[in-house]
Amino acid sequence: MKKLILSMVFMLALALSVNAAEPTLTINGKEVEKTVTKITFEGDNVVLHFGNETEAHDMNSVVLTFSALSGIDEIISYSFNGIIDGNIVLGGIPTGTVVEIYDTTGKLRVSEKITSDPANIDITTLNKGIYLLKAGKNCVKFQK
Repeated sequence: MKKLILSMVFMLALALSVNAAEPTLTINGKEVEKTVTKITFEGDNVVLHFGNETEAHDMNSVVLTFSALSGIDEIISYSFNGIIDGNIVLGGIPTGTVVEIYDTTGKLRVSEKITSDPANIDITTLNKGIYLLKAGKNCVKFQK
C-alpha cells in the first residue's frame, strides 16, 4: 500500500510538470535519450515504460530530473549531502503562491502562502524522511 501511495505521489509530481520541456532521465549515471511514457514500481525496482518497451531498474540507479521544469528558481538552504534540516529558502515563487509539503504517504505536512521572495519555510517540526514540496504546478523532492 505504501508503494502504491508513493507511486501515486510521484506520478502526481510528474503530471504537474508535463507542460514544459522534457525531463532528463539518467540510469546508472548515463543519460537515456528515450521518452518515458509511464512509470510503475515492482518491489524495490522502478519499471520505465517507453511506448511498447519496458525496462526495470533498481530505484537507486534511476534519476529523473526536471531542472527546466521546476519553476522554482532556486532552493537556498544549509544542506549536507542533499539533506535539509531547518529552513528551506525558496526563490522565484510568486507572492501568494501556496507551498505544500507532503510526506511519502501522501499526507500534507506543511501548507504556507508565500509572502516574500525569497521565502522561508520552517521544516524543523518534520521527522527525518523524504518529502515532496509543491509550489503551484511545480514539485521538488528533498530529504530531511
